[in-house]
Amino acid sequence: MIAGITLLPEPEQHKARIGIRWHTGASDELRVDRAVHPGTAVRSPSPAVEMVTRLGPTTATNELAGMLNAAGMTTGHGRPFDTKAVQWIRHAYHIPAPNPYADGEISVADTAERLGVSTGVVYDWINTGKLTARRGTGNLLCIPWNEHIESECRCRITESGHLNPSARHTSSRTRA
Repeated sequence: MIAGITLLPEPEQHKARIGIRWHTGASDELRVDRAVHPGTAVRSPSPAVEMVTRLGPTTATNELAGMLNAAGMTTGHGRPFDTKAVQWIRHAYHIPAPNPYADGEISVADTAERLGVSTGVVYDWINTGKLTARRGTGNLLCIPWNEHIESECRCRITESGHLNPSARHTSSRTRA
């Protein structure tokens, strides 16, 4: 019965026009709403996304959630904003979080890489008080870093029988 179907261009992206050519030669045109992906249907309201876009690079996620709630905004589901909802907006719209590290601070991974040790060693030094760190945004450890601290860490590595096998041999010869 149907000879052909054509999807016709429509200036409104949420609409579609469908041309139907019948076997008899007659034609009809239907205008319909396009199907909406469930995730798109419950997007956060534009003002909330705009606020996160504007403030996101310099404001912590939990602070943004509080600001959105104080402004009376809700998520696409009509709920108050929490950290997960703001994190989702950051992810969906590629909005960076603020840098958790102050000038002169580096991460645990950066410390381990610079010293040529595992991150486990760095965590151990922090837990035992041999290396200072503070909790930054996102609960990340931020380690103050300068030449003096690096020198102390390298000294610790050199003197460690665990981290430096040659120190193990030297200390065993000294004991003998």
